[in-house]
Amino acid sequence: MKLLPGLLLFLVCAAIGHIAYVVAAPHLIMHVAMDHASERGAKINSLLHAPRTTEASRRIVRPAPDLAYSLCVFDVSKGPVIIAAAPSALSYTSVSLYGPNTDNFAVFAVDPQTPDAQVGVVIYRPRATGPAAMPDGLARMNAPGDRGIALIRRLAPTPEAFATAQAAQAGDVCALFKPPA
Repeated sequence: MKLLPGLLLFLVCAAIGHIAYVVAAPHLIMHVAMDHASERGAKINSLLHAPRTTEASRRIVRPAPDLAYSLCVFDVSKGPVIIAAAPSALSYTSVSLYGPNTDNFAVFAVDPQTPDAQVGVVIYRPRATGPAAMPDGLARMNAPGDRGIALIRRLAPTPEAFATAQAAQAGDVCALFKPPA
């Protein structure tokens, strides 16, 4: 019976530690990911285009060698941010958004029937309001937090397709959104 209070204290401490870890770990992971992207030269609300993936690539966890990647650390604290993938002749393009706790909170993909369409989103602060009308091909949504990561992926399985993806990347956007007047 003398062990019971100690065991109970241990279980309470273990439960509190477990809950703290489960709540804090995703935020810490995303913070490290955003810092890592910034160390590579990415600016806030600015795109960084990754080089072609090889067997030695490890900047993105288990990168797919048949995809071309662009990354943007976004911050909506100073205003809405537009993230858009320019049209291309490739059969797959997507924009994925990750919140400050690593949750993938949205994915926008080009319809394979219309690969020459722009795809993307204008992101607002949590609970912020803004104009309902958006530029063609763009959605409007509120981010779960002020900061996050946007990842643009294009199917580029060959050197030729990667060159096409690189040409399209020149028209991609990650910047503060200026609504049309």
